Amino acid sequence: MSARSAASPRRASRVSVSASTTARWTSRLAVVSRPKTRSCPPATSVSGAVVPVGIVGGVLSLTAYGLVVWAQSRGSLAAVAALRETSIVIAALIATVVFRERLGRLRMTASATVLAGIAVLELARP
Repeated sequence: MSARSAASPRRASRVSVSASTTARWTSRLAVVSRPKTRSCPPATSVSGAVVPVGIVGGVLSLTAYGLVVWAQSRGSLAAVAALRETSIVIAALIATVVFRERLGRLRMTASATVLAGIAVLELARP
C-alpha cells in the first residue's frame, strides 16, 4: 500500500452510523454483559404495603413538579431555580436529624454554598 492511498479520503472509515444500528449493538452488548444473578420476582409479588407508599411518592413528586412549573410561570426564573436548590440543604438536614448521618465538612460546605448563592440572588434583586 502506498503512502498516497493510506491518506486518501476514500479509504477513511465512516464514523456515522444510524440510530437503529446503535440500538442493535447496544442491546447486544447489554445481553452479553448482563451478570448471572437470580431473576427478579414478578411484579405481582410486590408486598401490598409497598404499593400505597409508591403511589403517595408518585403523587407527591408530580405535585412538586407542578408547583415548580407554576412558580416559574408566575415569578422570576432565577429566583425560583435558586429556591428550588434549597432542597439540597433540606435533604442534608433530614439526613442528619432523621437518619443520623454524619454532617461532614463537604456537606456543610455544599449547604453553605447553596445558601450563600440564594442570599446573593435575593440581595441583588432591585
